[in-house]
Amino acid sequence: MPAVRAFLLCLIALVATPSAAQAADIFAIGSQSRLTRVGPDGNTSVQARNPSVAHNSLNDEYLVAWVGNTTVSGDVEILGQILDGRGVAKGSVARLSEVPGAESPTSPVVSYSPKVNQYVLGYIATPKVISQNPVPPNSPDGQRELIAQVVNAAGISTGPPVRISDTGSLDADADVASQPAVAYDPEADRFRFAWVASSANDPNDDNVEIRTQAVSSALASGSGIELTVSLTPDEDAAPDEPAISYLPANDRFMIAWEAPNAADRPSIFVRGVSSSLGLGAFSQVEASTVVTASGQAVKPSIATNPVTNEALVAFVKDDSTTDDGEVFVQRVAADGGLRPNGTDQRISAMGVGNAAFGASTADVTTASYHPDLDRYFVTWSGEDDLPGLIDGEIERYGQALTGDGAEVATDDLRLTFTGPDSNTSVAPEDAATVPVTGKRAWLNVWDADDNRPPLANGEYEIYGRFVGDDGDLDGHVAPADCNDGNAGIFPGAAEALDNGVDEDCSGADAENPDRDADGSPRPADCNDANGGIRPGAADAADNGVDEDCNGADAVNFDRDGDGAARPGDCNDANAAIRPGAKDTPRNSVDEDCSGRDASFPNLTSGILPTWDIKGTRLRLVNLQITQQFPKGLKVKITCKGSRCPFKSKALKVGKVRRNAASVISSLTGKQRKFRAGQTLEVWVSAPDFNSRISRLVLKARKIPVSQPFCALPGSTKAQKTCA
Repeated sequence: MPAVRAFLLCLIALVATPSAAQAADIFAIGSQSRLTRVGPDGNTSVQARNPSVAHNSLNDEYLVAWVGNTTVSGDVEILGQILDGRGVAKGSVARLSEVPGAESPTSPVVSYSPKVNQYVLGYIATPKVISQNPVPPNSPDGQRELIAQVVNAAGISTGPPVRISDTGSLDADADVASQPAVAYDPEADRFRFAWVASSANDPNDDNVEIRTQAVSSALASGSGIELTVSLTPDEDAAPDEPAISYLPANDRFMIAWEAPNAADRPSIFVRGVSSSLGLGAFSQVEASTVVTASGQAVKPSIATNPVTNEALVAFVKDDSTTDDGEVFVQRVAADGGLRPNGTDQRISAMGVGNAAFGASTADVTTASYHPDLDRYFVTWSGEDDLPGLIDGEIERYGQALTGDGAEVATDDLRLTFTGPDSNTSVAPEDAATVPVTGKRAWLNVWDADDNRPPLANGEYEIYGRFVGDDGDLDGHVAPADCNDGNAGIFPGAAEALDNGVDEDCSGADAENPDRDADGSPRPADCNDANGGIRPGAADAADNGVDEDCNGADAVNFDRDGDGAARPGDCNDANAAIRPGAKDTPRNSVDEDCSGRDASFPNLTSGILPTWDIKGTRLRLVNLQITQQFPKGLKVKITCKGSRCPFKSKALKVGKVRRNAASVISSLTGKQRKFRAGQTLEVWVSAPDFNSRISRLVLKARKIPVSQPFCALPGSTKAQKTCA
């Protein structure tokens, strides 16, 4: 056995190596799903309550067990449903208990043995469920005991039920076992149950304590001894809500429960017991810190981490005058030591600073450890002040923690969406969580009164949702998983040819290199959808098709017959366009293939004014045009500013003498007088030329300086350049 344990621990350590397995963040995967459909919708006489769940790691399936019925008048029993690996119902709902009379079973818990590929179910019921004649001892009417049942991998009860507890065996009255919990030891293929035993009138037994018993996967009792775990000093103070998890390194189960502490305040206690005999591995330790007189710590759950060889206990604590209940955790070493310093750690923030919101002290917490992610995941019910939610509206939330108890990224992840938001009449209640080995996820299940059509108010069904870091539950996470929303796409997946999908995340779809079967594979075959196109095929000129895959279609380099071949001919479809052709200026056509359209030439005519200046008065004595006089030459002068003698005046060009012509004669004496502050422009234009413009800004006592401008033919806008 030690060798088996050593191998198991080594395997767990390899799987949970943080550098290879740790998740960056945990998120809800998909939407919540309705897992059960018991009886007709809209009928509150048919219910599904108190779910438990176990994962079949060999078949990648789940067994969900619950208390309920399937018909309006049907018996209330423990029912079960197998789900496939993606949480979809498989087969029919099975009846897992057969309780005689009018009594109904309660509190199902379920676990799984991979060694024999079967489940073990525990529940509370009358011991008369054990068919025996005469009736077995200590089975008075009203007696409630822990019963176990083997359930095969198909979700069907196998063999007879077995009585696990024998509460108050020395008294004749009805005693009660309640609130069972179960965990599995894979080394010994052994299950250990823990429960609350209440035997008020047994003189040789404790009044109310947590008890434990181990059984094999075949429900054979290990030691045959039912042992007391808790040590509650006050007989009137009852322990409650046991939780159990297996820690392989020390071959022990860690059991947590709720009970009054020495100050009579509800608190959380933990004790380790050996796997086989159930003997105490260490005395019970108080795992919560309750300070105020009215404070309480309740609803414990426990998970064990074989890498750090410790347990994580989660619970709801209401110990503040400003906040309602919040969720806390405490790490407990295999020897009972509290890590890191004995002070419990708050992990929830349900309406911080507002006592109207908080974690529910009436509903269970769940805690579980996932070795593939080296993460804990803790869930609880509560009220949060998220947008759309109101005081009194209960939903379930979760928080991921690292293997050493540090919170991971998303805080208070909302898991459930029960009924419409802002509605306090519906809520989730009991819940269970199981880590899904082989997948990077947990499956959370819960019962809820949803009250959305077609369901009625008060009609409970079981719901579920995955949480993890793998959005499609294929065992691979982004970014390595290139499509985390499709379980058929992941590194190493089978790749279908030519479907446009990169199933194996290699970066490209797998391809058939010769789809047209012409004997030429890609990339040499430049069109693998046409057998007539391949290297060596005859290439028809100018059909736009590169039949021989030489990189271009065969071409006629002078299609317009203008004597100029491409690429020199920049438009081989127009014979008027070729090198050497006349290029019409500014028609947006490059007729001569020079690389641009021809521009109009600029006039080079000179503009020479002569001035007589007296203070702010300037008289234009003469105005001459020089140098260039093309046919159709026109001259005009404009004036802008206050008290201009004119706005625009066409000037007649006089006779050209010595390469100059005067245009002053068109102006009267009055029109030749100007003032400082006015601006003159002299425009000289001719057909097919850019106009020449001289701008003269008149200033007092200064000879105006010409500023050269130009304008395109037909344009009235002066500009700096007219290329």
